[in-house]
Amino acid sequence: MEQNADIKVAHYVEFVFPNVFMDGSSYEQIKERKDELVHIPEGAYAYRFFDRTLAIINGEVLLGEKRNYSNYAYIGTEYSLSEIKRLFPKNQHIIEKLECCEGCRAIRTIAATWAFVGKDDTVISVDC
Repeated sequence: MEQNADIKVAHYVEFVFPNVFMDGSSYEQIKERKDELVHIPEGAYAYRFFDRTLAIINGEVLLGEKRNYSNYAYIGTEYSLSEIKRLFPKNQHIIEKLECCEGCRAIRTIAATWAFVGKDDTVISVDC
């Protein structure tokens, strides 16, 4: 039996949304891993790219594991520890985390939640 196979690397963007108990996410296939081509859905406050192998064998679609993740891009306003102490003094959890975690950054996201940003992640600044 002859098999007809088409195998390629497919690119995806994963969006992060706030949820009551933990963050939720969704993803969609894209043509290129370019920030300027990403359309951020309403409610999402971060995104990252990843790849997976996509194989179509005799009409059946097979997806490989997610791999080659990019860093996150967060949408919001980044605040320094001193700014948070002055503007948001009741957010002791945020203050304590920043005080004990050297190199941590905090942003107030467009979803009105707080997120801790990794040193290699980016922040797309918008007023929140």
